[in-house]
Amino acid sequence: MGSIGIRIVYDGNQSGPGHMYVVFKGDDGSVETFGHYPQSGIDAGGGRGEVRTSDKVRETASGVLGTNGVPNASRDFPVAPGDYQRALDYARDAVKQKGDITKPWGFYGPITRSCVDFTWNVARQAGLRKR
Repeated sequence: MGSIGIRIVYDGNQSGPGHMYVVFKGDDGSVETFGHYPQSGIDAGGGRGEVRTSDKVRETASGVLGTNGVPNASRDFPVAPGDYQRALDYARDAVKQKGDITKPWGFYGPITRSCVDFTWNVARQAGLRKR
């Protein structure tokens, strides 16, 4: 059974305002990461956005939690194969929306369309809910 992980990187830990992203760990040992970002510094207040797969470097960073870009908080959740695939497809589709502000993840908004919103939307696609 694969798992979906949620990672939080606090402000100042090689991340300006802090960051949240999702990690997919497959049964075969594969690892894919997805995080939502403004497309440029100008867009950080609201504008073109993109989902990047570059957070994988954080998964292989070494050191104490909260240093060298190593996430400050981390939690993995095992999910059923169908839920895993639905969430992975959702994240992969979001990558294709880069810069298209008519698409949900082609727009970045620090209040309603941030990395936090993206991560929780992916988690919901996998059936993860607040209790």
